[in-house]
This record gives sequence, structure tokens and C-alpha cells, in this order.
Amino acid sequence: MGLLTNPQARARISQLVSKYNNIISCLCYVAGVLGFLALAHKNVNAGNYFSENALLPGLVEPDFYHDFGAFAHLRSLNAHIRSLNEDKSYKIPVDWLEDRFREIGLDVYIHNYSFMYPEKLLRGQVFTGHTYWAKDIIFLVTENEQIGMQAWLDAYHSTQNQYIFAGEMAGRSGAIQAAINLEIPTETIGRLNIKPEGLNGQLPNLDLINTVADHRFPDSTSGYKHGLETMLRMMWNQAPGVPTGNHGLFHRYHIEALTLEGMRLKISKRSMGLVDIGRVIEGVFRSLNNLLERFHQSFFFYILPSTDRYVSIGLYMPPFGLLVAPVLIKISFFDTAFLDLFQAIALWISYGNHKSEVAGKHSEGKDEMSDKTEATEKTSEPPVAESFNTVISLMPKGPDWQLLKCVGLLTVALLLAVISVMNISLAFFIATMWVPVMVLVRPTKSRLLRFLQYPLLLLVSPMGMLFLACLIQTTVVDPVKNLDDMLPNMLTAVQTSLLTAVIDTYFYGNWLFAMVTLTLLPAWTLFWSLMWTHPY
Repeated sequence: MGLLTNPQARARISQLVSKYNNIISCLCYVAGVLGFLALAHKNVNAGNYFSENALLPGLVEPDFYHDFGAFAHLRSLNAHIRSLNEDKSYKIPVDWLEDRFREIGLDVYIHNYSFMYPEKLLRGQVFTGHTYWAKDIIFLVTENEQIGMQAWLDAYHSTQNQYIFAGEMAGRSGAIQAAINLEIPTETIGRLNIKPEGLNGQLPNLDLINTVADHRFPDSTSGYKHGLETMLRMMWNQAPGVPTGNHGLFHRYHIEALTLEGMRLKISKRSMGLVDIGRVIEGVFRSLNNLLERFHQSFFFYILPSTDRYVSIGLYMPPFGLLVAPVLIKISFFDTAFLDLFQAIALWISYGNHKSEVAGKHSEGKDEMSDKTEATEKTSEPPVAESFNTVISLMPKGPDWQLLKCVGLLTVALLLAVISVMNISLAFFIATMWVPVMVLVRPTKSRLLRFLQYPLLLLVSPMGMLFLACLIQTTVVDPVKNLDDMLPNMLTAVQTSLLTAVIDTYFYGNWLFAMVTLTLLPAWTLFWSLMWTHPY
């Protein structure tokens, strides 16, 4: 503590940081990136465990021993869909679903919304033939993907959407604790994939993922490479804030939800049929049936390198702090005269607040004021204008690019810190690209350095990062088979991403488009204008 309280020691530390700021910044950036990638190793992360003991996974005797006519229903459904969609209208078999659910004793309700098509709400009071169910179970089949799901959620929670008009709901249950979205493409699958990523990067409580993972088949692969690929893929899906399934719309209603996706594998040592899938779903619902309250004991902020291991917020924040540290370290390189600017801003805020309080007191007794006092008040400067003049007088005089860069670096550090709290994946990818460029960029008289900095700034611009993301998506994440289709697919992905970002903002409340246009774009524009200042 003496080192921190001694002024001379603090001065020496500041001098060392300013003298070797480039080396320290480079070491922090490399250590942050490598530290983040090291989180996928089992010696760094932690094994999953249940924080909610009431879930009791694996302690119940399953009753799903046969298919309960699932294969016969599936064949009947496929035939009905083919006959229904002969005109290529691609409608869901509403009447067929209604009849079949009524046959097994479930209460069936139809909920309409004014987007285009009706959707189907199927609410089961109990699973027929069993008396141990303590909660209502809702079976929901929707059209129009997430639009239909959002319409149902709006109607269920009596909320309004400016662009989706939900009709009145005939059947309703109590508060929903959890939701499982199913995406099963065929009768036989290789494995079940858990997709937890929700709207704006929200994730369900880790106990829900642990419950599902405990009932499904374990992963057949392990090791650091597999963990790193799984972790980066999850971060890639979480970063844009677009839900990976219909479950993602439940999170903002404080409903823990995820999607179970059936994966078809060409080479797989084991396979899962409808009976196996039914056992998994039964086990998950039996565990959720034991809950006495909402999920709250486990983590909400985490990264998954595998289904049985996790990285908590306490583990991934230190390497992220090292990754962003060069932005703050670089500020120490500037002249200490810039402290006057921050002192002026603090004085501006406090002085403006003081003047506002004085003005408020004056307004309370305005009936007792004389005409002379009123005239004096009218001719005096407003509190904000007077304090702003104080700031201007304390700011460094003349064109100074260091002041502009100092403000820009502080803005970047603040934005990355705020984004990391909600969506660590988005903050990590932005920081990986922005930190080295924003730290290095500066006005220069050298034409070579100037022309080298322009492409780097364009690459990390919002549109540049969008093009780069679509390039990675079409070449690495979901590679195209034909290289000739790569460029057209990438351009189509860029157009689709822009349109989807705008639509999701209005329909579902996705804040990615607003965040980029209102925060990242102005911050990038500040550094672009920095390049055009004179290098004094």
C-alpha cells in the first residue's frame, strides 16, 4: 500500500509506464488474447455442477419406454403436409394438430395475431395417465418463426408491440419458469445440440443447461482443440445478439429457455431416435417439475467450452481487462496538461449542478422578487453556458491531435467496458480489432504511414467489420462448396445482415443496430477525423 500512497513512487511508476507504454501495451494485448483463448483448457475452466438441488436430475424413474405411436403420427403428419401444401402455400396442419392433441386429452386453444397467419397454442394441464405433474405444460406450435413466438409472448404477458398485433388469448396458465424449443429434422439424429444464445446475447441460467446436458448423451469428443472450437463458435453465435432459436425471445421475460437441435451426422458411432429424444425431454420436464422458484442460484454470465465445463464471468474478465488495457495505458503517454481538461469537465458538472440548485431556490420565491432582481436574472448567463465557458478557458489552446485521441481512447474504453457486461463475445471481437488500430493510429507527415493507416481504419469501421464477419461466416463457419459462389454469398449475407438488424430492432428489440450507429460509428468517425488533423 505504501507504493500506492507515496507520491514519489506513483510518479516513478507513471514515468515508467509513459516511457515504455508501447512495449507494455503490446504485452497486455498479446497476454489478453492468449489468456482468453486459454480459457478453453480444462485446467483453466471449471466443471459444471448443480446449484439448484431441487432439480434432482437422474433420480426419477423414466416412463418413456416406447414411442407412444410417435412413428405412426409422424408418417400421418408427413402425408397430411404433402396433401396440404400441393399448392405450395406451405401452411402448418392446424386441423390435424388440433385433432391429435385433443385425442390424447390436452386442452387446445387457438391464438390469432394480425401479422399474416394464425398460430396454434396447445396447453396440457397434465401429461395423460400420470399424477406427479405439479405444473402446467404448454405445447406451442407457431408459424412465421420468431414473429409468431413474439406475438404469443406479447399476448401471454399482456404487452404491446408496435409492429406485431397479438389477438386475445383464450387459454392462459401461470408464470412460466422455463421453455424448451425443439428443432428435430428427422426421425434419427446423431446427437442433440444445445443452443442457449438469446436476444442481445442473453443466456439462460446455467442450471438449465446442466439439466439438459445431464439427460442427453455426453459429447464423444474432448480435448483443448474441441473446447476452443466450441467456445469460439458459441461466442460467434452470441456476438450479434440474434437468437439462435425461438427460445431467445423468452429471456427478457425472465424465462430461462434454450433450443435442442437434432444434428444429422454422416459418421456417428451412436444415433438417437424418437424414443431416445422422448426420454431426454421427459427427464428435463421431470426435473423442472420439482422447481419451487425461478432459476436464480447459478450463473447467468458464462462461456461454454463444452456442455460439462464452463467459464464464469470471474474468469473471462481478467484477460479481457488485459486486452483493453492498452487503450488506457496509451493515454498515460500524453502530456499531463490534459488533466486540466478532466478537471474542467468535473468543474463544469458540479458548477452547473450548483447553479441549477440556486435557480431552483430562486424560482420558489419568485413572487417576492422585485422587478430589479428579475431584470438582473434575465441579463445573467445561464448556468450551463457560464460553466461551459470555464471548460473552454481551461482546455489546451491551438490544434492538438493528442487531445482528440485522448478523448477517443477514453470513449473506446468506456464502450468496450459497457458492452462486455452484457455481451462479452461482442466486446471481445470488437476489442481484438479495435484496440491495436486505435492505439497506433495518429496523424503523420509520412505518406507511407498515412496510406497504411487508412486501410486499417476502414477495416475496423462498422461496415468493414460487417464485411469481415460475413467473409468468415461463408469461409470458416459455414464454408461454401463452390469457391465461385463465395463472393455472391458474402454480398448477399451483408445485405441480409443489414436488413435483419433493422427488422430485429423494431420487432424484437435487438439493440445491435442502435448500438453500432449511435456509439461505435461516432467513435470510429472520431479516429477517422484524427487522421486529417495536422501532426504538430
